[in-house]
Amino acid sequence: MAPNGRQYQPLQQLDEVEDVEGYRPGGFHPVTIGDILGGGRYRILHKLGFGGSSTVWLARDLAPTVSSRSLVSLKVMIARVSKRPPEAIAELVIPRKLRSTVSHRTALQSVRVAQHHFMETGPNGTHLCIASPLCGPSALSTSEYLAYKYKQRIQGRVARYVAKQVAINVDSMHTAGIAHGDLTTSNILFKLEGYVQGWSDTQIYDILGEPATEAVIRVDGTSPAQPDAPRELVEAIDGSRFVDASVLQGDVVLTDFGQSFSISDVPKDYSPATVVHYMPPEFRFTQKAELASDIWMLACAIFEIRAGYSLFDSFLRSSDIVLMQTVETLGRLPDPWWGRFEDRHLWFNEDGEPKPEEVQERAVHITAAKKPLRQRIEQIWQGEEPVVGYNTSFTESRDMAMSREEVDLLTDLLGKMLRYRPEERIQIQGVVNHPWFDYK
Repeated sequence: MAPNGRQYQPLQQLDEVEDVEGYRPGGFHPVTIGDILGGGRYRILHKLGFGGSSTVWLARDLAPTVSSRSLVSLKVMIARVSKRPPEAIAELVIPRKLRSTVSHRTALQSVRVAQHHFMETGPNGTHLCIASPLCGPSALSTSEYLAYKYKQRIQGRVARYVAKQVAINVDSMHTAGIAHGDLTTSNILFKLEGYVQGWSDTQIYDILGEPATEAVIRVDGTSPAQPDAPRELVEAIDGSRFVDASVLQGDVVLTDFGQSFSISDVPKDYSPATVVHYMPPEFRFTQKAELASDIWMLACAIFEIRAGYSLFDSFLRSSDIVLMQTVETLGRLPDPWWGRFEDRHLWFNEDGEPKPEEVQERAVHITAAKKPLRQRIEQIWQGEEPVVGYNTSFTESRDMAMSREEVDLLTDLLGKMLRYRPEERIQIQGVVNHPWFDYK
């Protein structure tokens, strides 16, 4: 091992892959294309994604009872997380609990539930593997791709339909006394057209691309790597392939319940963890999560689904910049939170009003200006030039202005959801029944 603790040479070709140093005892399970997991049941075809605690694979279910040899998403957890018993794994328990407590069919269809789970033993330990129905890209990656390549966004009618499905899911969770805890557009996945399940291996590679791989090499220059790591790392499928293949439905599923919890039994060691631009103020100032925290995050998701970009800027990943933008939009934080926003003086007077721009520029490069919520909604993609020749029933040009009536409705809805104090936010039943979702 190198003096700096590295076991493997840094990759030279691939960017969108997990940290190769995660392949060590307690870490990732070495998986590559063609591997068979689950006692011969799942054959690995491609890679769907990765995170700090898992890799996610496109696999074919070879079980004799599965007549269609269906395609699944196979999540392989790191070994140290897999030590917890299945009844302590939120991703397994929460969806099942919802299925047992929720009666209306829409919610049952829109919560991603594991089809099968098993343990896989390898050189780094024993790993929990979770097989779930194959879904398409997230609402986040779909919006980013449409915006970047085509200057398009999800069509307004579709966006409201998608947002309504998510709100119904949250209603189901809250009715069952469960908070999602990480409600972002990354965890909202589009369903795929049914015929995708019939794709052959050849069709998968023709449509989604051949797996991009790079050899894993030890720091001493030897290859293949020691047994802790796979012989090569695999780059995840570009989600835009699903978009360009026109296989996305308007229906979505809510997924990733790793941060979810029962409100009557919040884990003593629970620590809220979501991306900074979705983080409700109570996460930052009290480290306390509750049902109303989902309402704030849902508001951010609704804006992003409709606009095609985030309400608060995620680019710099700075919690202070996000908080500055929040005050720009919603005004002064309540006490004592205002006093705990230590850098407030760089941008604001004590009444929460932005300081003159020339005063701010002496201290910071990014300045604050008053931008009420209605203004942010009115300015959605104003002045954008569309890409000629690309249009589907799923999308609309980003230069299409929202009607005044829709602006009124969306401002009203988000304004009721984005209240600083959790107890002042509208409850989920009020969200679901809001007229914005039914606007034509």
